[in-house]
Parts: sequence; structure tokens; C-alpha cells
Amino acid sequence: MSTIDSPMEDSQHISGEDESPAFSDSSSSEDNGSVPLEARLSELASIDASIATLLTEAALAVDSLNPAKHTSGSLSRRDTYATHTDRFLDTLETLAARLKRSIRALEEDEVSVNAAHVRSGFRPDNAYKAILGEFENTKHRAAQLLNG
Repeated sequence: MSTIDSPMEDSQHISGEDESPAFSDSSSSEDNGSVPLEARLSELASIDASIATLLTEAALAVDSLNPAKHTSGSLSRRDTYATHTDRFLDTLETLAARLKRSIRALEEDEVSVNAAHVRSGFRPDNAYKAILGEFENTKHRAAQLLNG
């Protein structure tokens, strides 16, 4: 279904790095400065919503290329595809920022679970670099398709 057939509500479109306050709140549930569980859960829910938006926009972008879905009065397939691709990339950038904040919070957190991950060889900075690399690859592929 294209945007013309079913416009997305603004509440469904997630963008902007500062929308999720989960890790910017300086209050904490413990004296050691760790991030409250509610804030972590809120951030994870926000990341989950961003992923759902990515999947929706990717599906809508691909669907917009179907010539049978367009009538003479609708936007061109390329314009519709570009709209969904822009939303996809905006959400991807937001997701990368949220993941970076989450990883930073984990690096600063002194909980035993994080210490166990570090002892086992898990490195949050390597995980972030992998995520960021995949983001750059996806962004490059989308730009190639748009200029196609």
C-alpha cells in the first residue's frame, strides 16, 4: 500500500535523536548513578518502534515501485519511493543515535552483567562500529537506488 492509499500518522513516524529521553535523564534509581530500569525499558521500546518503522517504510518503498499500485492522479512511483526511502533513512539515523546512547550508557554502567560481558570479550564499541557500518552501507545502497 502506498502513502497515498494509507498515509502514516505522525505518531508512527519516528525521527529525531532527542525524542527519547531515557538516557538523558540524570535521575537514577540507585545511588551509584545507574540508569533506572524503567528508562532502559522505555529506550528499548523506542528502539523496537524504530525497527518497526524501518520495516514498514522499506516495505512501502518496495511496494511503491509496483506499477499496478499507481493511478494517473497519484504521485509518481519515484516520488513515492523517495518519500518512503527518506523516512527509512531518517529512522535509521535515529536508531543509530539511540543505539549509540544505549551502548554509551552500558559502558558507563557498573552492573555485574556488563562486567561479565566485558570479561567474555564483548566490546560495546565494536558492536556500535558494526551497527554504524551497516547503517552506512544501507544508506549508500538507498542513495544508489534513488539515483538509479
